[in-house]
Amino acid sequence: KLPLPEMKALFYRFKKGEDVSKVFVQKYQDGNFDDIQQLLKNTYLLLPNINILESRINVIEEIIKCYKQNMYAVSTCTALSVIEGMLWDFSYYLNRRGMSLYKDKNHSIVISKADKDIKKVTIRSLLKQTQYGDIFDEYFVKYFCDELYSERNPVMHGIYKSCFSVENASKKLATVEYILDTISEYI
Repeated sequence: KLPLPEMKALFYRFKKGEDVSKVFVQKYQDGNFDDIQQLLKNTYLLLPNINILESRINVIEEIIKCYKQNMYAVSTCTALSVIEGMLWDFSYYLNRRGMSLYKDKNHSIVISKADKDIKKVTIRSLLKQTQYGDIFDEYFVKYFCDELYSERNPVMHGIYKSCFSVENASKKLATVEYILDTISEYI
């Protein structure tokens, strides 16, 4: 949601391997939560048969509130669970709408792109090995599977504590925003 010249410059910096998370820090530190706030009111995300946003609105608002109060550990931990929950729920919605992701009603077996059964389903395997991952930008899938997913378990189990920074909390907020925006556009 940046002007094209800024977006191109940012993309080139990213492609060179530069850390561009400061862009998100600047956006959110300046109090610019307008895009997320608009997404929380998005008609498509609030449809009852989708079940993505309605139960999470208050939680996402708390993530923002904690972020504004420099409570980055709370913001980060809560965002991690919201991110994963939204991804799971969106996959269930897509499966109900005809995208063949799950082989069973319990969502315990997924169908890979190679038409193989995957029995130990994780959100990582769902994004990397099924057509579900094609909905999202390849850089998001890479970020999620290589960085965010690897960070998630240690954080949620209280082992990894050095990630509670403004930069990391900003990245998680940007991830929530990206997922909501992607789902909205897809629907």
